[in-house]
Amino acid sequence: MTTSNFDGIPSLGTASDTVNLANSLPDVSQLEKLANELFSALPCDGTGTGVGLLSSAASNVFNEQLSGIDKTLLPGTSPNHFGVPGEAELQKLFAPRSASVGSFPSSKFATSHPDDALSALHAPQQSVDKSLFTGINTQGFDLPGEAELKKLLAEKSISPAMKGHAIVPTAKADVPAVSDFYFLNESTSLNRSAPVSARDFAHPAFNVSAVRRDFPILNERVNGHQLVWFDNAATTQKPQAVIDRVSYFYEHENSNIHRAAHELAARSTDAYEKARNTVARFLNASSADEIVFVRGTTEGINLVAKSWGKQNISEGDEIVISWLEHHANIVPWQQLCSETGAILRVAPVDDNGQVLLNEYQKLLTSKTKLVSFTQVSNALGTVTPAQQMIEMAHRVGAKVLLDGAQSVSHLRADVQALDCDWFVFSGHKIFGPTGIGAVYGKPELLEGMPPWQGGG
Repeated sequence: MTTSNFDGIPSLGTASDTVNLANSLPDVSQLEKLANELFSALPCDGTGTGVGLLSSAASNVFNEQLSGIDKTLLPGTSPNHFGVPGEAELQKLFAPRSASVGSFPSSKFATSHPDDALSALHAPQQSVDKSLFTGINTQGFDLPGEAELKKLLAEKSISPAMKGHAIVPTAKADVPAVSDFYFLNESTSLNRSAPVSARDFAHPAFNVSAVRRDFPILNERVNGHQLVWFDNAATTQKPQAVIDRVSYFYEHENSNIHRAAHELAARSTDAYEKARNTVARFLNASSADEIVFVRGTTEGINLVAKSWGKQNISEGDEIVISWLEHHANIVPWQQLCSETGAILRVAPVDDNGQVLLNEYQKLLTSKTKLVSFTQVSNALGTVTPAQQMIEMAHRVGAKVLLDGAQSVSHLRADVQALDCDWFVFSGHKIFGPTGIGAVYGKPELLEGMPPWQGGG
């Protein structure tokens, strides 16, 4: 530093005065020593000794070094302008450390108690033992040291099952030794870009190969290609389980049902009635007595038309169907109207294949004796508002037959909730053998229907 560095500072006087001032400054090496001691002593060791030591030592050393300085050479300046904090600044520096005990976090790794450490801060320091400068502990205020931090990070302190819950300290023996910190073990961290496995879901993904193995006919080749079957609306192929059950019947149970008293007749009758109970549960019928076996949907509709229809439909009565019907739900009613003089009316649909309910409502009158419509169209796949249409028909006193040939394989069938009077479907559209079907009927209606075919 040259004298030019002091140019412009008021009251410095002449160059000779500046030289005298420089000679009066504290020794630089002693200042460095003091600074090193000051910063090596921060923070205190929890006993309060460090704070008193620093403030007292700083005060004594400064007083000694500055006593020989002619303060008239530096009017308006204080010793603090030399860049070294005085006692007042040191007191202010340590003031934040005198916070309340409750503001310090507790830790099982604490080496001192906050209340003792804080109270010691205010204890008067009468003398300074410079030996205290050696080995001053830099850990205070309940903060873990390096060794404890390493130990903490080496332990698995939080398990995945405990995330989001309060953690209760446990004994060391209860803490796993394997680290689960994402920043220490990257291999155990969540890989958000990893593909999600089907096993992560309650239901496995659709396995087309497994499904194909259930249907032997899908091993067939057509025009050099493996068979792909899309015509399930017409009929379904048969899984191996159905083929095996039919084979088992002919191998072990084949006999007349309800017609003999021998063992095979009992077996076949039991199998037949078990199937009736299964259908009743499948349709949520209240009793197996409400199930009548037929050869398919077509025969079921004809059964109602030829039996109940002939008995209850007369000239001038009206039957309502829709433009969505399969021929099996049109021709029997045409024949009945032709035989009885009844009138067949058709509910229109819109361009999307939806029944126009306003027009349907207009067709329902006191003359309407029967409404017969499909729950799902075999041609368009239209799902009709079956329950609503049934309620509308019942309000005018009409009976309702619901064609469930296409719906039974796709919608849950609940005849009690639908409140239909008859429900018909075929077995071959739900993976069953060809030539079987069922009619559900309300008991009072079935009991009042005369036989359609004679014999037995």
